[in-house]
Amino acid sequence: MNLDQRRAGLTIFPVDDQLANKVATRRRPEEAATQQCSVVGQCVGGHDWSVPTPDREDSRTLASYEAAVERYLEHSAPPGPEMVRYLDRFAAMVGAGDVLELGSGPGWDALHLEALGLRVTRSDATPAFLTRLRAAGYDARFLDVRTGDLGGPWDGIIADAVLLHLDRPELGNMLARARRAVGDDGVLAFTVKEGDGDAWTTAKLGLPRHFTYWREPALRDALTSAGWRVHRLDHVAGRHEPWLYVLALAGKTAKD
Repeated sequence: MNLDQRRAGLTIFPVDDQLANKVATRRRPEEAATQQCSVVGQCVGGHDWSVPTPDREDSRTLASYEAAVERYLEHSAPPGPEMVRYLDRFAAMVGAGDVLELGSGPGWDALHLEALGLRVTRSDATPAFLTRLRAAGYDARFLDVRTGDLGGPWDGIIADAVLLHLDRPELGNMLARARRAVGDDGVLAFTVKEGDGDAWTTAKLGLPRHFTYWREPALRDALTSAGWRVHRLDHVAGRHEPWLYVLALAGKTAKD
């Protein structure tokens, strides 16, 4: 199967005001109130990022990225040494294959993976990022990880600092869809913040973003239930709080 066929399941949308409005206004089903944590070491690592909980709209976090993409870029940087090692491991597992990147954002990770010989299809649910990627000549696709068709079969799927915005049921659903979108030897790579509960923060963007925090046992259970076998799960000290870096292989669950 060629790359165009793998991409067939991905929907292409023009980046325009109508799409931006759609991203910003779609609501999520009602759910329990978000936990707010201000105790050092809980939810938000060593920082008190507790903020008043906004209305839980499906796309509030996406709308924040859309409105503050320039500020995000000003406060972000290309992959550092730890992330470079992680990307290198992922590339070595995939080989010279076709990869779907979820939440490409500035596109720095994709550039590194392509330099290692992978063929990367970029995607994002934020029109502002898509506009920048397309202006740079990349075939970036609109894809909402919560509900979008992932296409495939891919040799690998990567989502760096993306799935941390999903709540726990959404992540479980996404992991199952990712498993169906890769071949029998498919590889999944993603990073989430380590901690308990979930929280809203206005840090970095000055606008609200929602994060779900994970501990290793619960994350391993979610992966196993979705048909993934954990190859490596590293605890990484970030600039402000700890992270979990996951590399998983398609396969039978540990219960089988």
